[in-house]
Amino acid sequence: MLFLLAFLPICVALKDADIVKLVNNLQLDSIAPEGSILEPLLEVRPPGSLGIENVRKFLIREFESLNYTMTIDAFTADTPLGPIPMANLIAQSPATFETELQDHSLPPPWSFWGAHYDSKLVPEGMVGAIDSSVPCALMLFAAKALANAGLPAPPVKFVFFDGEEAIDTWTDTDSLYGARHYAENYELPPALVLFDLIGATPKHLMPSWFGETYSWHRDLARLNQKLVQMKLMKYMLVTDITEFHAMSGRMIDDHTPFWVRGVPCLHFIPPVFPPQWHTINDNAKNLDQQAVRDWAILVTTWLAHYQGSASTHDEL
Repeated sequence: MLFLLAFLPICVALKDADIVKLVNNLQLDSIAPEGSILEPLLEVRPPGSLGIENVRKFLIREFESLNYTMTIDAFTADTPLGPIPMANLIAQSPATFETELQDHSLPPPWSFWGAHYDSKLVPEGMVGAIDSSVPCALMLFAAKALANAGLPAPPVKFVFFDGEEAIDTWTDTDSLYGARHYAENYELPPALVLFDLIGATPKHLMPSWFGETYSWHRDLARLNQKLVQMKLMKYMLVTDITEFHAMSGRMIDDHTPFWVRGVPCLHFIPPVFPPQWHTINDNAKNLDQQAVRDWAILVTTWLAHYQGSASTHDEL
């Protein structure tokens, strides 16, 4: 693991003028509840349902329009309610292959971004807007925004996990179905960035959960502060405060099957879960639209730091 970390690139920053241009041209209306990116993801979508199939088709269509290679990792999960068909979605950037061919010693920066795209079976009718329609929308938004800005596709896989939620009661075997299946059957990524429970009013800043990725998290916190100071964002969303001494092994999520296998993880999840979590109130009405827009600005600008030529960048 230390070998991989030693070769991951440091964060470089776009010039201020480039940041302003990028943010001012973002199509932020598309990530509003009625927008072209977020609205199709706001379906009731437990595993095996028509809703999750609709979301799956939408994500495939959108990423294929960006020339991403889509892989459907289909499997049948053994659940307390019997066998349920599930499928992870893997959106492979066209740039990843070129990066790996050019230099086999360097893992692609931020090569693996993930969020789950299923919703909880109970309570019936729960949309799961923060859990995790918005996190999924952020990944698609960032990919589309870089393409619209004429920037190179990032060397990344966007992975949408099925079956994160428990079918009955959360246990080690009734949860994280898609993440466990991926970690057990595919080559492990050099690093994982996971988004969850995003879109509520940010009453608690997101800390760094893991010591081995603290410097990466700190870079994002600095970028967040810079964007707020430039008046391009309203909210501070992440902090460089650490919680990894107390919580790194107890916050169970889709990163866990990777983390226990030695994959460095960044986990963006609030330390105190929003009040709508796992209730019927986790819907579009209870999203903080400013927070959603700010997250879209932050993750897109963050990913853009790794694109373009070195001549147009300064150190962060």
